[in-house]
Amino acid sequence: PVDELKSIGMAKMNKVRIENEIKLWEVAVDMVRATGRFDTVKAAEMLTRVGVAWSRTEGEAPEKKTEKVMDYYAQAKQLFEDTHSTDTHWYAILVHNMGVCYGSMGEAAKEHEHMEQAVNIYASLDSNGTDTYACLLYELAGSRESQGDEAGGREAFLRANAIYDAKPNWYSKLRATYVVNLGMSRFDRGYLPGALEALEIAVRVHTQMGTLKTPDGETVLRNIKAVEKAIQSLPEPQGRKVYRRLEVLRRPSEPEGSGK
Repeated sequence: PVDELKSIGMAKMNKVRIENEIKLWEVAVDMVRATGRFDTVKAAEMLTRVGVAWSRTEGEAPEKKTEKVMDYYAQAKQLFEDTHSTDTHWYAILVHNMGVCYGSMGEAAKEHEHMEQAVNIYASLDSNGTDTYACLLYELAGSRESQGDEAGGREAFLRANAIYDAKPNWYSKLRATYVVNLGMSRFDRGYLPGALEALEIAVRVHTQMGTLKTPDGETVLRNIKAVEKAIQSLPEPQGRKVYRRLEVLRRPSEPEGSGK
């Protein structure tokens, strides 16, 4: 009961925090509008922030929430374009977020288009070694794979891994989250070796951070057991094939051949 009350309390606190954040950004937007100088990059950033805050709200119908979020994003996009500021980090994030919205609306093609665009913008800004860029690549990997582009997804996945592998002492909770999401997406599509590969990376990251015994770390371990159970349910030849493929995926510098 105590833990349950704590969870309820934290949820309410989070809801109040998000509501306050929305109010603050909406007030800021109104103040800038009142100055008559709303055609600025700063205003576009503010609108993007309001949209992000609304996207984190709960309790509203998903369709209405997405519509409200996209309205703010559309206003921000227009300002970025009007001020010739589409070569900025904030614009890349906006494009990515719009892609997420399209995905929630079931428009996979538009989602993928926006993911590709966001990565291309970020790549052009000399920000190729950042956490944000790596996570955009992980999302692009998932988007490409869901579109049937396994080779393209693999390429984005390895680029993201390379960013972190180049800095072995850089521990990122975001990385753990994104590779888990990708791993479970692969699991849902039946790509078992790829699912295990991604989840093993998540275990390694949690181990480095000392968070393997936290709820997030334990979730990763449960997910691995679920994938392994699915493999064990396969006929033995297919199971061996999965593990052979996994060994190849663990050594990306070697030729991968074909098949899963």
